[in-house]
Amino acid sequence: MLPTATVFGAVAAALGVTPDTSVIVYDGMGIFSAPRVWWMFKTFGHDRVAVLDGGLPAWKEHGFPTDTEDVGQDAVGLSASTATAVAASMPAEDDYYPAKLNVDQVRNLTSMLSNLESAKEQVVDARGAGRFQGTEPEVRPGARSGHIPGSVNLPYTAVLNKGRMLPPADLTKAFTAAGVDLEKPVVMSCGSGVTACVLALAADQLEARKVSVYDGSWSEWGGRDDTPVATGV
Repeated sequence: MLPTATVFGAVAAALGVTPDTSVIVYDGMGIFSAPRVWWMFKTFGHDRVAVLDGGLPAWKEHGFPTDTEDVGQDAVGLSASTATAVAASMPAEDDYYPAKLNVDQVRNLTSMLSNLESAKEQVVDARGAGRFQGTEPEVRPGARSGHIPGSVNLPYTAVLNKGRMLPPADLTKAFTAAGVDLEKPVVMSCGSGVTACVLALAADQLEARKVSVYDGSWSEWGGRDDTPVATGV
């Protein structure tokens, strides 16, 4: 789940990121985990961030150069305690990334339980249909099968084509077919808070502005014994 603003700021600073840095995120599967990093930067107040559509596979497909230099591993591998120490030792304010959590973009267990009663926000689950419906076992030991009552299913793969984001018209069709109104508040969820961010990125492509992510997702909800679980469609 999300680190503290202090830890995020320390790691961002160690990577050389400043508030004026344009950040481009990519992964090795096209679009999979990169949107999670994109969402984290956005959630900590960094709007100058984008995802490379198609990721490293698309880069290679176009014949662009690659290298094997070990870049940034020390910064990425910082533990929470080490990152906090790095932040505390920054000699000048300009050397520290001023991360600030935007709570409007994150939902926790308390807010999700409250939404069961109010239904003020649509909840969209990015997991596959079998896991959502409870017809397939959960991939995490101890987690129950099914979904958050009242949520709808839109597998993250439905907004992608071979690791690339669908064009806007097709994204609109995908959300509409799932019964999602992007003019209203939406919370994205999944198994661990990663592919939910793929849906958040897709909604962002359609200029949806009332989108948040349930950070704990099914790892938290399905891993407890005091949260209600629904099955079926």
